[in-house]
Amino acid sequence: MPAPALLHASLLPWGTTRWQRRQLPVHIADELRLARQRLELSQRQVARLARISSPYLSRLERGLRAPRMPVAVRLAEVLSLDGEVMEELLDEAVVGCR
Repeated sequence: MPAPALLHASLLPWGTTRWQRRQLPVHIADELRLARQRLELSQRQVARLARISSPYLSRLERGLRAPRMPVAVRLAEVLSLDGEVMEELLDEAVVGCR
């Protein structure tokens, strides 16, 4: 799968960034939530371990946002995701810088 095209800021609606436009497929978002629940960890605990905010993790688990690549890697490690789920998460991660 090719890397997602980066959009020039002038092509986006006012107040929107290219990071807000990418969503995580629901089945991957559900897998993140289920992995966290299997480990019996709260969103706050996982967020702290992955060095992200709790609201950001909540948006990821609801499929409202796709993580940037470094966040996806940290979540895969913290949640001990299996190969297929980890691969899908990394495929959906946003590559680039802010």
